[in-house]
Amino acid sequence: MADVTVYGFPISTFVNIVRLVLTHKEVAFDFHDLEPEMGSPTHLSLHPFNRVPILDHAGFTRRRQSRSMSTRFLTVPHCNRTTCASAPGCINGSVR
Repeated sequence: MADVTVYGFPISTFVNIVRLVLTHKEVAFDFHDLEPEMGSPTHLSLHPFNRVPILDHAGFTRRRQSRSMSTRFLTVPHCNRTTCASAPGCINGSVR
């Protein structure tokens, strides 16, 4: 299981932008299809405004727009919690 999980549905352009950037950056990620759950309490617990995409990195959920995810979160070096202190610009340490 990867540290990064993208929640959304496959037909969404916004979800696919995030998936494309993750693939380009060679970041391993899991995809969770929310289409059958749209509007359900499960989806609303992830995003109270019933939106996608939702990005979860090691338990820290980001509910921003795909553009923000692509430009702010995904453009900095990707690391895990054990190497975070030694990686300047790490997503775990500086971009929240």
